[in-house]
Amino acid sequence: MTGQPLGPHLPATAAAQAHGRITEAHAAVMADFAARIPHGVDPQEVAEAEANLAELAAVVTPEELRTLVTKQLYCWNQDGQFTDVERAKKRGIVLGKQGPDGMSRITRSEE
Repeated sequence: MTGQPLGPHLPATAAAQAHGRITEAHAAVMADFAARIPHGVDPQEVAEAEANLAELAAVVTPEELRTLVTKQLYCWNQDGQFTDVERAKKRGIVLGKQGPDGMSRITRSEE
């Protein structure tokens, strides 16, 4: 590998996990948070929200953290209207295992 090493995508979360203040389950909730951030939110606002949520994660359960994440995401996108970029993140199909008849089941992917 060449090039400059990159920092963590969620720096406050990474620091909290490295210092043992949050669990793997908390980090998974934060990763889900990062994947669901609406397109167009100011990066500085995202960084502040991530730092606040990572700090709160140290004193709440992963389920409580998920509730806080949901509220934050709602604040950023109250009307529920998504851009084409947001729709593309959710778009997809799953091609199932081929059956004995040579047919494969196709289902919509859930994200």
